Amino acid sequence: MKKYYKLVAISLAPLCGAMAQNGKVTERPNILLISADDLGWSDIGCYDSEVKTPNIDALANSGVRFTQFHNTSKSYPSRACLLTGLYAQQNGYFKYFGGPLGNSVTLGEYMKSAGYRTLWSGKHHGDENPRTRGFDHYIGLKDGACNYFNPGLQRYGEEKPAQKSHRRKWCIEDKEYAPYTPTDKNFYTTEHFTENALMWLDQYENDDKPFFLYLAYNAAYDPLMAWSEDIVKYEGVSLLSPILGDKTKREKPLFWEWQHGRAVRDGKWKLVKQGQSSAWPLFDMQNDPSETIDLASKNPKIVEHMNEMFNTWKKRVSITKGVKAIK
Repeated sequence: MKKYYKLVAISLAPLCGAMAQNGKVTERPNILLISADDLGWSDIGCYDSEVKTPNIDALANSGVRFTQFHNTSKSYPSRACLLTGLYAQQNGYFKYFGGPLGNSVTLGEYMKSAGYRTLWSGKHHGDENPRTRGFDHYIGLKDGACNYFNPGLQRYGEEKPAQKSHRRKWCIEDKEYAPYTPTDKNFYTTEHFTENALMWLDQYENDDKPFFLYLAYNAAYDPLMAWSEDIVKYEGVSLLSPILGDKTKREKPLFWEWQHGRAVRDGKWKLVKQGQSSAWPLFDMQNDPSETIDLASKNPKIVEHMNEMFNTWKKRVSITKGVKAIK
């Protein structure tokens, strides 16, 4: 069953003073605040990124999209500024490792005092457990970064999870883990944080209190980790095999173009053009890496095939000036 919640994302300051003159609380909206980690403004579709972000784009199309919106140069002071409305120099998060927040009033404390139920799922990167700073519930990464699939220790039957440190701090309500090793082998931080948020939405659907839910992802922060089905739709070739010393074979051709110079490399063959010459010599890079023996006349079908590949690539990448079709 689809469930709909009255959610808004607007300026938070006026909401906490939404009292009628008789002292009764007027109807107030539920608030969902979502943050991404180290995401550049040009990394999402609504700002013309090549990365497909249809859900974020839909939010942008039905809401407000800023062209001047700034934060600090690091993520953890930016988070502290978001939580307190203060400069990092005021809230204690201006050093390399910031915190604690000290006497700063957090959004959790502010919203809780206004009668909101306060929920936080996701990354904190701070000293305190958010449960001590005004949040009724907190589940997530208290530390700065972690392995998305396993933020803790090696699980039986699996390889050791890749990460700088295996002592990443994690909180589930009041309890802190260092490290936290999930038993679910399908664990993935982004999905886990979302599932927690959905759990609370179901739990408090009919609650008398409005809720303030802060959903703070550790994506798109490094390490860049995603499920295979999400990765496969983007072009790219893994270099892991040759780095590990294993043999690898490139399946796709390579193309070059610069002014009057052009080239195509497909397997052992390389078709090249230099300067104004109409000739396209063909070289066997496996046996002639110095490109000294032109084999074009002996392999016209290969030349024709690589010709077609170059022209297809040229159209695809929208080269329109200065590059003519191979003849």
